[in-house]
Amino acid sequence: MVDIDLVMMDREFDSESVKVTCEEYDVHYLNPTRIFTNSDEVDTIEWMYRNGERFHVTEEKADGTPKRKQVYLPRQSRSDDEDEDNGLSEVWQEMCGE
Repeated sequence: MVDIDLVMMDREFDSESVKVTCEEYDVHYLNPTRIFTNSDEVDTIEWMYRNGERFHVTEEKADGTPKRKQVYLPRQSRSDDEDEDNGLSEVWQEMCGE
């Protein structure tokens, strides 16, 4: 057996059953969500672009399980700034704090 503390997945593993299994075994997980047209995620990302936000966290409380946090770090493809990456370490520190 291998003691696993963190599982990093791709979008194809974005399902309730995968998350519940990780939580059941006390394994932290990180996986990008699938983003569907006209979804809450799209609305949040659009809000972030309009307001110049590079980082946003929401929390979801499920019965009997820890709070799930959804971290938004959208690509800055809409940005014309050449110095776009200057704030990444700042964003990284804030994300680690969350």
